[in-house]
Amino acid sequence: MSHYLSDEAERNGEELSKIDASSLVSSCVNHILGETDISIAIEFSELRNRLFSETLSLADPQIEQLLDSPPFYIKTVVSVLLSGIKHEQDAAQ
Repeated sequence: MSHYLSDEAERNGEELSKIDASSLVSSCVNHILGETDISIAIEFSELRNRLFSETLSLADPQIEQLLDSPPFYIKTVVSVLLSGIKHEQDAAQ
């Protein structure tokens, strides 16, 4: 998805097909709607806390689960981490 939003893709006239875009959106919506409780929010909160306080290995079950997650979820985790790092750096100054 990021590739198709990049300047390079725009210069080359590359577009995400409607079929691929529909499939991507569908899988994201199905993942979210498939959750019948708030456990995913609790898991995310626990993962966020662990990422800020521990060094996690690739063999960690939460990291393995993250690596198998849809792209939008991975992007959310990365955004939260970057925001936390920026917040910590600003606080240290």
